[in-house]
Amino acid sequence: MKKSTFLQIAFIALSAMVWLGCGQAKYEERLQASTEFYEYMETIERNLASPIWVDSQYGLKLKLPIPFKVPMAKPEILQDEDGNTFPGPDQRQPQELLGIELPGIIEAWQAFLPGESGEQIDSRIYVLTNHSRFKLTDGALTQEPMEFMDDLEAELARAFDVIIPDGEANQAGDNIRYGLTVPPSGSPNSKFIAPKRYSVIRFISTAEGSGPPVQAVLYEHFAGDIQAAVLIIGPKSFTSQFRQRIELALQTFSVSPQASSQMNQSTGTATPSGGASGF
Repeated sequence: MKKSTFLQIAFIALSAMVWLGCGQAKYEERLQASTEFYEYMETIERNLASPIWVDSQYGLKLKLPIPFKVPMAKPEILQDEDGNTFPGPDQRQPQELLGIELPGIIEAWQAFLPGESGEQIDSRIYVLTNHSRFKLTDGALTQEPMEFMDDLEAELARAFDVIIPDGEANQAGDNIRYGLTVPPSGSPNSKFIAPKRYSVIRFISTAEGSGPPVQAVLYEHFAGDIQAAVLIIGPKSFTSQFRQRIELALQTFSVSPQASSQMNQSTGTATPSGGASGF
């Protein structure tokens, strides 16, 4: 065999080996990515309720942490002698738990979580937004939409008799505001879902034996002019498993300001501006 022919054959063989090696590497890489994604989805299904909660009117989505699943009943629509309709009492309000009424309730869920002594604590999850504040009365706003989160914080601070300082702290703590990104930077989950940022306040009574016997954790999220929050009320200490489920649930929270623009055309509301934030 001529030397040139031998070199050609050797080159082709070497090229084939390299190509096969690269192909194998890509296959293994894709297989690993598929395995990680399957494990992520399996974790989601194991810890969060199905199906995902969707409010198409306001463009909201959330997968609830188990054991929360079925929404609480909304207020009954009543009618007066003149045929005018109005909502009845809202049993979703946490009057017995906190002694306050929350603004902007879109949906609420109830479950019982274990307390420090093993007792079952009446617990709630709320989705709250400023959507209703864009509705016009006689052509004007009756409540400032951009003050919604301030008003919500003030009600919770009053319930727990605490003062929340301005600004965000660098780390988590009680009765302070701090930032939270889920999934956190560098987390394997960040490969499968876009990180979302929250401003968080954990409200808890500071005086021993006073105030509500529960905690309230407020997760604030902003999408353009839409202010939305997930509020969790429950025992003063959550289990590590439930804390993990909360973080997974927050990864699925989706808020779109576009729903308000659609609502404006039919209900007569002020138009929010800004972009969308989705899951």
